[in-house]
Amino acid sequence: MPAVGDLGPDFALYNQDQHMVQLGRLTADADHVVVYFFPQAGAPGCVREAIGFRDVMPELLKRRVRVVGITSSPGAEITAFAKEQGLNFDRSEERREGKEC
Repeated sequence: MPAVGDLGPDFALYNQDQHMVQLGRLTADADHVVVYFFPQAGAPGCVREAIGFRDVMPELLKRRVRVVGITSSPGAEITAFAKEQGLNFDRSEERREGKEC
């Protein structure tokens, strides 16, 4: 089990705009990166978690913190969820090479 502050394994996933998000690049552009996983876009607990990040995003950006949310929900659901909640950070569908992780 990794400890807080340990570097995670590098990954590359497409975000909501179909741009590649790679952990190695995020860590080069920010002092800290929060990668969080949510099981289903739009589920009540997932909404609370996502809007929690949304609401503190200005402060996180001042502190050079990037946030990436990863889910197994399909891309269209992620997009609708983000629009409904006004999310202001990257969201990625958990797929690699066309397969769900």
